[in-house]
Amino acid sequence: MTVFTGYALLFSTEGALNAYRAARRWIDGAMAALFCAAGVKLLTARL
Repeated sequence: MTVFTGYALLFSTEGALNAYRAARRWIDGAMAALFCAAGVKLLTARL
């Protein structure tokens, strides 16, 4: 619990929020690409 509380406090600072806002489009794009690749893998997998 202490570790996750530390993460929450660390990533709720103004600097971390500004960095996330600046990189949000790239983060969302990377996650979309990963989910797309996982979906294609599921569609092409043999049972």
